[in-house]
Amino acid sequence: MNKVALSLILASFLTTLAPTCFADDRDDRIYDEQNRNKRSYIAKTSTKALHGLLNLATAPLEIPKNIVNTTNDSNLIYGLTAGFFKGVLNMFGRTGVGFLDLTTAALPTKEIVYPAIIWDDWDADTQYGKILRRN
Repeated sequence: MNKVALSLILASFLTTLAPTCFADDRDDRIYDEQNRNKRSYIAKTSTKALHGLLNLATAPLEIPKNIVNTTNDSNLIYGLTAGFFKGVLNMFGRTGVGFLDLTTAALPTKEIVYPAIIWDDWDADTQYGKILRRN
């Protein structure tokens, strides 16, 4: 009889202890989700400067990216002609955004260009947002 009582006491103790063990983990996940966008000033500005340098260096990749994407959306001849001109325009746009991000790296703002780095989403068309929005 003592073994049964001891096992019941142990089982009840473990069932009351389990929710408190998981509560800390859940609180940490909630805290991490709430503070995901609250990065330090140094992290925001260094990321912005790095994106500026990468956008300046990889801006010529807009030409083949747009040729491939336009060809996949239509046909080869239209992709080679329209994709080339679209790529040249986006190359100048990404160069300008890279220069702006690099010169205003001390101001932590949201990204102007999507995708922020050209290889983040190769299949997506390059899009531009509002300039110097607060992060």
